[in-house]
Amino acid sequence: MLNTFLQTGKIDGKEMRPAEAAAYILEKEADAYRQYESSQEFKDGISQLNNQGEVLSDQQFKDIDSVTINNDTYQVADLYKNKQLFFVTYSDKDGMFKTLRGTDQEGVEPNQPIYGIDMGNGRVRYFTGKQLSAGN
Repeated sequence: MLNTFLQTGKIDGKEMRPAEAAAYILEKEADAYRQYESSQEFKDGISQLNNQGEVLSDQQFKDIDSVTINNDTYQVADLYKNKQLFFVTYSDKDGMFKTLRGTDQEGVEPNQPIYGIDMGNGRVRYFTGKQLSAGN
């Protein structure tokens, strides 16, 4: 719209002064945004953000003594202190995430923070924040 005005001095076939054109363009953009706010895409995005799990704080890691997942017990506070436990990414809305090696991992809870434990020798074990905080 701005390019059209700059080239022709008109918007939607109407001649306008620069201040009128600016106000018209701003109103059109505001109207387009209002329409977007009422769209399903916008509502879905807000819903996903509201359901996003929170990343654990430093204090939460320090407060978690140990956690047992699949018969393996981990000393969470010690792992975190030694920088062997770290935030990796978030799972998507379908419960998938990319590992540090770039492979797709599925079957976790959707929209949750994913953490890794450095198991040594290039191995990483992945957990959701809910799994880790269950040990608290």
